[in-house]
Amino acid sequence: MPRPVTKFANPSDHQSRKLQEMQAGHRLSSHRRRAQAILLSGRGYSAAEIAEILEGDPDTVRRWIDQFNSGGIAGIIDKPRKGGERLLNTDEEQILRELIECYPNRARSVRSKLKEKTGKEISESTLRRYCHRFGLKWNRFRKSLRRKRDQAKFQAAKRKINKLIAEPNRDVFFFDESALPLRGVVPYGWQPLGKREEVPVTGGSRPSLQALGFQSDQGDVHCYLHRGSVSTWTVTSVIDHFISTLNRAATIVIDNASVHSSKEFCRNEKLWRDQGVDLFRIPPYSPELNKIERFWEKLKYQLMPVEAWETFPDMLDCATSCLAGVGTVYHMPSLLSQ
Repeated sequence: MPRPVTKFANPSDHQSRKLQEMQAGHRLSSHRRRAQAILLSGRGYSAAEIAEILEGDPDTVRRWIDQFNSGGIAGIIDKPRKGGERLLNTDEEQILRELIECYPNRARSVRSKLKEKTGKEISESTLRRYCHRFGLKWNRFRKSLRRKRDQAKFQAAKRKINKLIAEPNRDVFFFDESALPLRGVVPYGWQPLGKREEVPVTGGSRPSLQALGFQSDQGDVHCYLHRGSVSTWTVTSVIDHFISTLNRAATIVIDNASVHSSKEFCRNEKLWRDQGVDLFRIPPYSPELNKIERFWEKLKYQLMPVEAWETFPDMLDCATSCLAGVGTVYHMPSLLSQ
């Protein structure tokens, strides 16, 4: 049997740049593979070598090279195909939309209910295509406590906070604590297709660094870093120090955590009121009303670099640097020995 003729592509500099863009960002994986194959061929790789790298067939690679040599980049891009007759009409598609909304994570129920209502049966792959056509994406659901809260109290508290912010001679600060654990925070980030970057994670499961912070309604953050558990004493000490830095009346928005409602805390609350600082407690299950909650999420998943979670000193240094960039950061006595 004769040996296949060795074929090579010879893309121009302009074509190479376009192929690199196609390999990096084309929505179809098949087209990304073809662009990579042509680039490799232009560097002198044989069809057999390219097929081994892409885990494909050498004859398929040779066909792509022929298509590129005869038609350029357009030659390796699939032409639009004439679609067949629509499986579902407009009314049936609307039924499918409603079923997906009712059963967002139960494909089998959607398909069986659709068959009951329309007499038509679709496969799982067809269901996925319709979901994409409807602009849907398979994502993890977000946890929420909204169903547990009193919506009337939530709206009333929201109006009250906005009214406090509008007062001309009063500052409003949002207070909360957040744990920065050595294990358990895995940030999101843009990564190369087909490659998952690793995050170094060590240490115990218990939180080792605690951040206690105040965020103004303008977004400035004043944060206190502490090692160990957070007690009423920890919180009252932080609030005492923060109040000493204020120069006019203020309201601190706070949740109903146990360390914020103990007898000791309530005794301090009276002293703070005498200094012109009131507390406003948000209703249960209403974290959206506490502005600093969103900042903690941004700190952990965006501002802190991936290498921050390997050792305690790394985490402390990174947290201090990130917080200093958005406001003021203090180290509490528990960190002096670090």
